[in-house]
Amino acid sequence: MDPYWLGLALLVILCSAAPLARRFGHAHALKSLGIEGITVLPSFWKLGQLRYSRPGWEAGVRFELPGEFGGGQRGHLQLSAKMGQPTGSLKFHAPGPAADAAEGNFIRIGDPRFEALYLVKGDPAFGVRLMLAETRELLVQLAALDGRIWAIHEGTVEITGPFLTSAKDLKAFLELCARLLDRVALAAAAAEASR
Repeated sequence: MDPYWLGLALLVILCSAAPLARRFGHAHALKSLGIEGITVLPSFWKLGQLRYSRPGWEAGVRFELPGEFGGGQRGHLQLSAKMGQPTGSLKFHAPGPAADAAEGNFIRIGDPRFEALYLVKGDPAFGVRLMLAETRELLVQLAALDGRIWAIHEGTVEITGPFLTSAKDLKAFLELCARLLDRVALAAAAAEASR
């Protein structure tokens, strides 16, 4: 066999080995989470996904690998939860020029530590009901783990986070998200009861 083709074949095998090893490691981490209500949805070609069900909500979690051939792309996870009942609509902005350009009024929370990370815009009644001290603390903890809530809209909650390779770190992140979603479910139930 020509050494050129042999070298090329070896290069292809080596380039394929790292992504495959990441996928198998990720699948193992998902299977070892041990969180009640989590179902692993395996996939051969892509990273596995999760379905996370608790009373009051159900979420899908999908994962994106970091850029495999450079490019500076960071991996991430995306959690999209469907609440069991209607919610108000809120958008969570990071302070800065983009938030300054956003139209409308922000809901004043009165917590400088929280407002250094998030500016909340949307349904004021639902925002006040949701943004109690416990919820704000969960959102601060989420930001400390490099996670972010983006929006609550028509019963759907969108959260993103980093691509975590350790089962322990992923479990801690998902449990934090679950506590946050439980708070959203409580606020939605309280809003529904007051109507």
